Amino acid sequence: ILSSLVVFTRLYTRFFMAKTPGWDDLLAVLALGVVCAQSAFNIHLSYHGAGAHMELIPLPDLMEFFIGLNNLNLLYFWGVGLDRLAILAFLPRLNKDKVYMILIWATIGMVLATTLGCFFFRLFQCSPVSAGWLPPMSSDAQCFTPVQLDQMMTAHAVLGIIFDAILMGLPIWVIYTNMLWSRKMFQVIAVFSVGIFVVITGCIRLYYIKTMDWKVDSTFRMATIGVWTDLESHIGLWCACFPALQPVIRIVAFKLGLRSTLDSYARKTAGAGGVSHGSRPGNS
Repeated sequence: ILSSLVVFTRLYTRFFMAKTPGWDDLLAVLALGVVCAQSAFNIHLSYHGAGAHMELIPLPDLMEFFIGLNNLNLLYFWGVGLDRLAILAFLPRLNKDKVYMILIWATIGMVLATTLGCFFFRLFQCSPVSAGWLPPMSSDAQCFTPVQLDQMMTAHAVLGIIFDAILMGLPIWVIYTNMLWSRKMFQVIAVFSVGIFVVITGCIRLYYIKTMDWKVDSTFRMATIGVWTDLESHIGLWCACFPALQPVIRIVAFKLGLRSTLDSYARKTAGAGGVSHGSRPGNS
């Protein structure tokens, strides 16, 4: 519900207040659809054994659990991938510098390659493909080993943490090189502050991936890692939306009496540093 509210507020702000819709808005809507479906599958799993010991779960529920688990894993790759692409599509609004744009496009390429690679690795984990939706060792299908799947998920988690760090680093670089003492500066701060939590949730999820033995009692262990999987996707979506909510944040800040304080601080800092027109000293 909260993610839907954030995205709908973003769309209202972009289309009716700022009147500057873009590709990042479309990507945010797609990400919302995926993360909501992901949450729905997590809820579905809770009705079919998630959190319970596997030996206590009836076979029909166990079959439903592994069907939902595979769907959840496939959706997860696109959920976090679209979150990151939505942020990357927003970043050119801050600056059009050539090197900056090259870094953005390079990161987009790496995010897409990682998302597609891991998605298809998981999709075609078994031959025949349909066996990927069955409980492990329940058929004669040829599948990747649990170790290979664990290595893939670990690689995806590590790369995800690196990508999230890059998504924080790029806007910080814009601030450092341009000193944008304007509303755009506060947009970047919003991305940066929420991005910290994305990195933290990614690290916690990686910890559970490496310390939990998924070959043993998968249903019981799902109750722990499922929460962090959902959080990573939803917080990433909020991070992608907060910069677009700047007009709303500005109105709320004004109502709370914070707007004048921020403006005063920006003017004071710019004056103390001898900065004019939002430029960094030595750049003009």
